Amino acid sequence: MMKYNEFLSTFKECSYDSDNNVFLVDNETACFDLDKYFICKFKELDIGDRPKSLDSIYSQTSNFSSKCLFVEFKNQSIKNLSNKSYSLYSKIFNSLLIFIGDNHYCIEDCATRNYLLIVYSNYKDKISGQLFNLTYRIEQFKKYCFKDVKFITNLEFDDYITKFDCLSND
Repeated sequence: MMKYNEFLSTFKECSYDSDNNVFLVDNETACFDLDKYFICKFKELDIGDRPKSLDSIYSQTSNFSSKCLFVEFKNQSIKNLSNKSYSLYSKIFNSLLIFIGDNHYCIEDCATRNYLLIVYSNYKDKISGQLFNLTYRIEQFKKYCFKDVKFITNLEFDDYITKFDCLSND
């Protein structure tokens, strides 16, 4: 079982981009730091061999028994993110496999109560075509892995978290 309190962090900390020394969001809501969990779980592997994960999981319960929000922060434009969709697929699959295995869930449980949120930087370049292409590919996870999949900018994040808390567990 994934021990929630051992890997407790905040969305702000999980959104940190060490390459650019910037936080993508300032939200201090508590969440499970999936990156740190993977580092600990796969500590015997070299850094380059370690599976990549999404950044965090948000749940209102410490045993992940309520709905969960899997979050990936990307401090880049949709155009750049679209070019790296394979890396994003890999992070999603790795995160789901470990989550399901470590918590003894089945994929049907994930598909009925868990959500995926991709948060990207609010760049001012043209994104409509790239966003459509990327969302189309990632939304394939909807219904068989996640109840819903969303792409939002970092500026929309706080509002989304507030709305997520109000969603029913059904």
